Amino acid sequence: MVREDRIVMSGSEFRRVHVIRQVVEQQLTQQQASEALGVTTQQIRRLRHRLQAEGESGLAHRSRGQPWNSWRRIMASHP
Repeated sequence: MVREDRIVMSGSEFRRVHVIRQVVEQQLTQQQASEALGVTTQQIRRLRHRLQAEGESGLAHRSRGQPWNSWRRIMASHP
């Protein structure tokens, strides 16, 4: 049986993957991508390297699936 891996992403994360893929495929320059995403060209280089090293899951938010910090957890349970 083939296991299908799924990545949960927000709309902005999905857009980020799409734009960075265009940079990798040389359809966009790093400058154009930085303007489209509102980040620096250095951040575009970091994202491009992370996409190439880790795949699309590398561009998902790093704290996804992690519990809130304890103070926020306490405050949320005691309104």
